[in-house]
Amino acid sequence: MKKSVLLIMLALFMVVAVVACDTSEQNPVPPPSTPEPPPEPTPEPEELPEIYVEISVTPNVGSDGKVSFEIKSNLPDDMELMLTLSGGGDFNAQAKIKFSNGIATSDTFSNQGDPLEGNFTLRISSAYASLSPDNVKAIIGINGEAMIGQNVKIDEFGDHFIKAEFYFEF
Repeated sequence: MKKSVLLIMLALFMVVAVVACDTSEQNPVPPPSTPEPPPEPTPEPEELPEIYVEISVTPNVGSDGKVSFEIKSNLPDDMELMLTLSGGGDFNAQAKIKFSNGIATSDTFSNQGDPLEGNFTLRISSAYASLSPDNVKAIIGINGEAMIGQNVKIDEFGDHFIKAEFYFEF
């Protein structure tokens, strides 16, 4: 009887030891998987030809004293710029222009219907190139990187944008 109790205890001890050491539940072996294909290489962006941005401004004063501006540039069609005219005391107004065949003409500016008088500054600026139509980005680049020259500034993120000033007396 002592031998059979001893054998039963030995068998129980072995079962407990085997169950306690079984790690198949804790660290299951993952099923074999098929390897993922390598990612497609990112194509290098096309090198765009540089555009040395040229801007000329001609004021047109009507017989009523209202002023519009004709802007000539080598910027692409559909490129939009913002004009900000300030001066003559506390005068400040804006207009948006869009180029077609290298020319854009602003709406007229007046001092509440009266002629403009005094010294004025016309500031010309562009929005981020990424906001431009696709046909414009195809020429100037997604971040405007093809635009260079004295009328082009570069911000801390590497985006190129138009910033120019012109001075007039009316």
